[in-house]
Amino acid sequence: MNRTRLFGMLALVAAVAIGAWLTLSPSCPDCRVVTEGEAPDPALALIDPSQIAWTQALALTAVRDADGKIILSGSGASGMVTLWQNAKPVSAISVDEDGAFALRAPVSPEGEGAEYFVTAMAADGRLVRSSDAVFLLPGGELLAAGPGRLQRLTGQAADSVTIEAADWDETPALRIAGRAPPAARVRLYLGNRMVGEALARADGTFHLRLIDMSPFGRYALRADVVGDKGEVTARAEVSFERSTPRRMGSGTRLMAEETGGTIRLLRHEPGMGLRESTFFAREGQTRDPAEIRPGQVGTAPGADPVL
Repeated sequence: MNRTRLFGMLALVAAVAIGAWLTLSPSCPDCRVVTEGEAPDPALALIDPSQIAWTQALALTAVRDADGKIILSGSGASGMVTLWQNAKPVSAISVDEDGAFALRAPVSPEGEGAEYFVTAMAADGRLVRSSDAVFLLPGGELLAAGPGRLQRLTGQAADSVTIEAADWDETPALRIAGRAPPAARVRLYLGNRMVGEALARADGTFHLRLIDMSPFGRYALRADVVGDKGEVTARAEVSFERSTPRRMGSGTRLMAEETGGTIRLLRHEPGMGLRESTFFAREGQTRDPAEIRPGQVGTAPGADPVL
């Protein structure tokens, strides 16, 4: 092979690699993709994904690119990660030296939803799965759910306060998630009873876990953003019914129903049984600041069980 031909081949390979990197990097600027689209190990198809141990060290999230395609990205892996769609391994990708990865989700049939998670090999040789799962609902909505996380995946920064979701299982615990300006202090109320305070993280999300939340029933849930002196500067209100999680049919992994922008998601999670979440519609949550009494101050409870 002459030198000119060799250089030409190398230039072509480099151009393809750079093109693939540029395609993914705008949607995942912190993820440096090494390889993409490799076939998963056929042996994985014989594994029951519900028997794979969770790990919160393996993070997962999703965004849409300019064409509306779903790109899943994450970190905390080594070697190679495998993407699962509806409990079936569909593709694999090598991670970079920092454990970051990004890959495109396979296209679902029109009008059908999907559940995505990833698996990787732990240092001790065990196969582990991401504690986060990303759900694509038939209407196109993207949701993320897992221990300590409930979120609509919009990619938009919060400029006020919204209540994103409430999540529960058959135990007395209840989890609440929302969005507020970064570093905002958010107080949560059930009815007129204050149940906790959370600090919005750098990405604008906040989470609160209520240890003893019983009995089941219908609740009014309120989130207030408060200033340094306890004055209320923004408010959101929703109502929801915390019912006993409904049973699912044999082989069912995910059920979702939408009413007026509010989504109820029922799923079976390995090791945790049935879980039900309500993702609230944003419309109608925010209250006019004029409705907030000047100088209104709330009393913070003791230790707040923030996730």
